[in-house]
Amino acid sequence: MNDHQNKARGSAPAGARPAAAADLDPETDPNRWEALVARILAEARPLLDARRLQPTLAGTLAGWRRPVIAAASGLAAAAVATLMLLPSAGGAEEVAMAEVMVPWSVAAWIEGSYAPTVEELVVAVEEYAP
Repeated sequence: MNDHQNKARGSAPAGARPAAAADLDPETDPNRWEALVARILAEARPLLDARRLQPTLAGTLAGWRRPVIAAASGLAAAAVATLMLLPSAGGAEEVAMAEVMVPWSVAAWIEGSYAPTVEELVVAVEEYAP
């Protein structure tokens, strides 16, 4: 049987001594155990370094913090400037729905801010007649 067949069957190659549970106990030979740990860490170092250099979600979000704050402050400044340049509340008069549908004298009478005379009502009704 060759080495490939031995590996396929799960048996150790000829000449290799089988691992005993005592060989894996760190308390039997602490120096050997520390050497084994050091060798494993040395072999894993390139992989661990590569993983450490990969960008993470938190790192990506932290990188976007300054540009987002700058954009938000610029947007806020533009909004404040726009609000400052808009006309004040007293600039344009608000048009009520009644003023659009009926003459101003009737609309003012409906809103209660003006009581038209009889002549004004007659003229308004004549103007409004379809």
